[in-house]
Amino acid sequence: MPHFTQHKRLLTGTFCLTKQELLCLLDETDREIMELSMQICSNGTYDFDQAFGKLFAWCQKTMQRRILLRIADRFDILKP
Repeated sequence: MPHFTQHKRLLTGTFCLTKQELLCLLDETDREIMELSMQICSNGTYDFDQAFGKLFAWCQKTMQRRILLRIADRFDILKP
């Protein structure tokens, strides 16, 4: 799986040199997850249950989005 900044470039065409630059481009949910990961990596304090809940919900949303995009692509739903 590509690094997070590379992944965002694939989705938007915008390359970010820093995590701070990337944060400005992310939607609210992705930004929260990125900030949480930065906080954890810097040994910051966080509520484990709250962090787990956010990450779990983010994973569910991401997987649902990917499945819907695959279905749409397979049946040419999004193509003009």
